Formats: sequence, structure tokens, C-alpha cells
Amino acid sequence: MSYFFTKRFLKNPSLVGSMVPSSSFLIEKILSNIDFSKDLMILEFGPGDGNFTKQILAKMTPNSKIICFELDEELFKICKNINDNRLQVYQESAENITNKITQKVDTIVSSLPFGSMDIYTVESILTNSYNLLKKDGLFLQYQYFLSNKKNFTKVFDKVDLDFEVLNIPPAFIYKCQKHEN
Repeated sequence: MSYFFTKRFLKNPSLVGSMVPSSSFLIEKILSNIDFSKDLMILEFGPGDGNFTKQILAKMTPNSKIICFELDEELFKICKNINDNRLQVYQESAENITNKITQKVDTIVSSLPFGSMDIYTVESILTNSYNLLKKDGLFLQYQYFLSNKKNFTKVFDKVDLDFEVLNIPPAFIYKCQKHEN
């Protein structure tokens, strides 16, 4: 799967964002921010080959739901083949989430390569995400650089930063929270 992922990255690096899938260490550190004991509505942006998706599904309650947005056609097909009735996958930009999602969500897990997007797209995705989150909802994002930190702090009420060295490359983790409703 790693070779396939690398091929997808080389074909369109601004869309895929990394040559290798996220490490289990990065996935675990990000998902440790989520209380999976409750029924949740989760959005995932840029699920790639479903690395995060499968771990989220393994931790979710039977009544929870995850909706994924993946633009890359081949990676979309892989995610679409994950057999779980709690999963819904769209081949759609995260910029268009308000066209597909009308209810408030608990958590958004994002692997989007914001560093390679124009500022208007970044701001649109972050603002739409904020508006869809429930009070105290989380937006979890990892990046290899801190280039978009100001974008997160501009939109979210609270932004905490963490770091995972056991990933290729090592990654910063943003835990962004919405306090207002």
C-alpha cells in the first residue's frame, strides 16, 4: 500500500500531501484527543487510503458515524471499499462540506495539505468546519510545518499544539476547539 500511496503523491503532491501514509504513532496521538465512549458524528478530510478511518471505526461506538471527503479518485475508491455501515465517503472537496452536511458534528479529523492550498481555500475550509462543529467540538489537523498556525488561531477559540517525532516526516498536531455555539 505504501508504494501505491507514493505513486498517488507523485501524481499530485498538492492533493495527496505526503509520500507515505501516517504512522500508527501519529494516528494514535491524534485520536487520543477524542472521547470514543460516546456516540459521535465525525468528519474526516483527506482520508487517503483509510489509515485514520479504519482506526476511527475500530474505536467508535455502534451508533457513531464518520463521513469522509477525499478528492483523489483512486484513494476515494479504496475508502469506498471499507465495509462498515457507519462510514460514508464522498469524492468531494472539504471546501464543499456545507453542501453535504447539515447537522452539527463532534469532531473533524483532517489530513489536508493546507500548506499547498491558497489562503482563500484554507480559510473557507476552516470557517465552514468551525460553523459545523458543536460547542466544544474539535478540529484535529497534522502538518509538517507551522505555516498555517495563524489560520487556525484566527478561526478557532482555542488552539493547542503537539508534536509527533515518530512519523515520516515528524508532524505538528493542531487541536483546535470551538467554545461558542
